[in-house]
Amino acid sequence: MEPAFYFALPCGDMGTIGDLLGELPWGLHDAFLETLHVDYVAARLELTVRLMMSKYQDRDQRAMIRVDGLVYCAVEAPDARSMDELEEGPVWIDAGSGIARNAAPGIPEAPEGCFVHWLFVRDWNAFIHICGKDATFTWLEPEPVPARADTGLLYPGDELPEPGVGEPDSAPPAAREVIMGPSIDDACADLPWGLHDAHLEALHVDYAGGVAELTVRPFKSDQRTRLRVEGLAYCAVDPPDPRPERPGALWISDGSGIAPSATEHIPAAPAGCFVHWLFAHECNAFIHICGRRATVA
Repeated sequence: MEPAFYFALPCGDMGTIGDLLGELPWGLHDAFLETLHVDYVAARLELTVRLMMSKYQDRDQRAMIRVDGLVYCAVEAPDARSMDELEEGPVWIDAGSGIARNAAPGIPEAPEGCFVHWLFVRDWNAFIHICGKDATFTWLEPEPVPARADTGLLYPGDELPEPGVGEPDSAPPAAREVIMGPSIDDACADLPWGLHDAHLEALHVDYAGGVAELTVRPFKSDQRTRLRVEGLAYCAVDPPDPRPERPGALWISDGSGIAPSATEHIPAAPAGCFVHWLFAHECNAFIHICGRRATVA
């Protein structure tokens, strides 16, 4: 089935991302974020989301939100207390305009002509902040479908469903041993300079699949390399300080573990996972990636 593109409105005419979705039943409230893609060269962000489309939240519809003139996208790491409960899959979000009151310090104000919008990821107890100039909205599915997550609502007077009716008893799944695969250092071992003095062109996070992909140009190379991290636990992106003066690939250095000068909010790697940091020199900011297996193509 071909995607149906119902409308794409410039945020300059509508205000913030929240205004862009204001005609929808729930906006981004109780939506699910499936993917996040940042193109640093084009200064563009794309979010794939599933929006609740009915009174009882029993129908949803997939859409894309695109932000052009991207100033920054800051992604907080999950709260350490939530790390043991994280599962691969789309993340459940809420949203609002401006800088969230409970956000970690350091989120920059929007420059003139731009907006800031926050997403709160319930699974992480943490925020994503997006700052840019123009936002557009596109449907990726032609109509709502039965909701792919159980977030249904009840209103006063509704009857509570009986839990477990008609469902056979089942034992909890047995715990599986988690074995860590190659780390980012291992995966980049054949690159003469590894990720040192490389340029990061794009970052793609597939929350539904638990995968992060980074498009990089290694030092002294014209060939782009794609670094893929599977079994993703988190990908945390610090806010820039200061903001880059112009869009472009980020000049990076890197290292294993949690960077010594990084924020204290970066959680330790769970069993079977590694943590790796990238430092973006122009932004004076870190990216921390935590996962199980890394490969380079």
